[in-house]
Amino acid sequence: MVFQFAYNQLASVLGRSLTDDEVRYLAAAVINTLDSDEREILLEPYIADQSIDGLRFDLNDGRTIHFDLNELPDIAAEKRIGVNDFEKTKAALFWANPSRGIFTRAARSRGSRLIQELINVDQQLAQKGEGNLLEETLNAIQNNNDNPGIFSIAEEAFADFPGLLREWQDLESELFDATNKAVEAVELDTAPPIWITSQHEIRGMAAADTAAGEFGTEELEGDSEEVEEVPAAGEESPEPSKPVKKKPRKQLELPSEEYLKDLVERELDEISEATPVASSAPEATKKKGKPRATQTNFAEKEARNRKLGEAGEFFVYQYEIRKLIAAGKEDLAKRVNWVSKELGDGLGYDIRSFDPDGSEVFLEVKTTTSGRATPFFVSNNEVAVSEEKGNAYRLVRVFNFPEKPRFFTLEGSLSDVLQLEATSYRARVL
Repeated sequence: MVFQFAYNQLASVLGRSLTDDEVRYLAAAVINTLDSDEREILLEPYIADQSIDGLRFDLNDGRTIHFDLNELPDIAAEKRIGVNDFEKTKAALFWANPSRGIFTRAARSRGSRLIQELINVDQQLAQKGEGNLLEETLNAIQNNNDNPGIFSIAEEAFADFPGLLREWQDLESELFDATNKAVEAVELDTAPPIWITSQHEIRGMAAADTAAGEFGTEELEGDSEEVEEVPAAGEESPEPSKPVKKKPRKQLELPSEEYLKDLVERELDEISEATPVASSAPEATKKKGKPRATQTNFAEKEARNRKLGEAGEFFVYQYEIRKLIAAGKEDLAKRVNWVSKELGDGLGYDIRSFDPDGSEVFLEVKTTTSGRATPFFVSNNEVAVSEEKGNAYRLVRVFNFPEKPRFFTLEGSLSDVLQLEATSYRARVL
């Protein structure tokens, strides 16, 4: 955003767009200035929407050169400083490469307009004394803190700007779809560590969508300490009574990975069961029973579900590897990826595997400690991905875990193979 702000000012003075060299030099100046102890010489005019008085170049030979923004075209034209002589040259090139830089790609699309809208919002927030996105990011980097990232705070920051918020959400969705396609085009075993790390950051955007249904049915089993019956609509209120005490839930003890590996190897031919066949067409949802007021330890429940979900995914991951090895497909077995573990949630599936004929399949694992008929949650994202993947999509229902774990598999669109009932809605004020 600061780069766009500086670009706008210089382009206005020149009465034209910047050349590729000017963009390169400007990127270096902005990065060097923001990374220095003088970053306020750029941040203060940015926040106040005023003219930029000065910038700086930090050179590899240790020198620091201060200059006025309007001098930059002459510096670039005369090559007073070599284009690769700056500190953080790679960072500047990553931003301003004429063909692949972030800014240059954004300038060829609607990105410039969106960045300009972000500048307007960021300046308004700062001028009202509410801080700004840029300052927060720079402070996090300088203090070596985890930076939540602009996507994770944008919805709150843009709450008063509905048009921008909708455009931002569209951009977020497009980015997420693009990164999902990139994941399927990359062999994860040879992917650079920084790419893996970036995928973890991007997956964080999907946490809200996936949290409700990634880990099987334990949410349905409840975790209440006190339960009180409430009359259904049209019923008379019962006599007051004390809350019914439930026994504390037994601590979930999960087997070790070595135990699960050994179990898969010993019982490979018995683990997978036939898909259940409905005896009749699904019935309409029956009238729900009496609502209950509950007290729930949500943090404890989430931690329990996450552990259970990961254990179930590991179980299926090992099964897929062993299945392919048993079929004489060691080359395919080496390419099986536990993507939710390696990259994070949000892809709409947990494991990328193969059928013995080499066809790629995408497995979403749902795990429960209960029986095979227990209901479970699926997310909107999982339903959408199942429709996109068609018969390559598999929902693997793991049950009786970990006492005697077994699973069955549902193939294709979840809308076709499951009776889906709405349990929550994404809401937005009109």
